[in-house]
Amino acid sequence: MGQKSLFFRICRVIAGKLAGSFVALVSFVTVTVWAAPAAGGDLFFDDFEDMTANRWHVGGDGTVEVVAFGEGESLQLTKRGYALAAVRIDGQFAVKIEVGMAANSLEKADHCVAEASADGGAEWMDVLRLYDSEDDGETWHYGDAELMLPGPMSTLAIRLRSEGDSNNDYCWADDVRVTVLDAISP
Repeated sequence: MGQKSLFFRICRVIAGKLAGSFVALVSFVTVTVWAAPAAGGDLFFDDFEDMTANRWHVGGDGTVEVVAFGEGESLQLTKRGYALAAVRIDGQFAVKIEVGMAANSLEKADHCVAEASADGGAEWMDVLRLYDSEDDGETWHYGDAELMLPGPMSTLAIRLRSEGDSNNDYCWADDVRVTVLDAISP
C-alpha cells in the first residue's frame, strides 16, 4: 500500500427531522488518505476494540457508546442514535463497505441501518438493514455494498443508526471496513 498521511478533523453535523425521517447533512469526522491505496487495501477499519468511537461523530435522540458485547467491543446505538464517519481520498476508486450488526427489542417499525454515501450525504445506499424479526440480541448479521468514489477528491460517508422509538431498542455495529476494489485510471 502506498504511503499515506492520516489526520482527523471534527466538523459540525446538522441534523434534523424531515417528514418523520432522520436527515443528516455533511460534515463528519474525517479520515483523509492522500496517496492512492493498492487494490485490496483497507481505507478504513474500526472494530471498536480500543473502547472508543473517536473516529465517529455521534449524536441523535438516543445513546451511542462503545460497550462489551459478545466476545468483544461494539458500538451500541439506542432509540434514534447515530454515528457518522467519512473517508476522504485522492483518486477515483471502486470500494467495498462491510459491516456487522446485531439488534434487540425492535418493534414493527424499528430498524438498524448501516449505509454509505459518495455524494456528501445527499443520497444513501444501504449496506445492511435489520428489522424486528432479526433482533434476538445474539446473532450477528453481515452486509456489504460496492460504491464508486467519483474522484478526483472523494469523500465516502458511513452512517450507522438506530431507528427505534424507545431507549430499549438496541443496535450494535462492529467490524466496519472499507476496502479498495479497484483504482480507476483517468
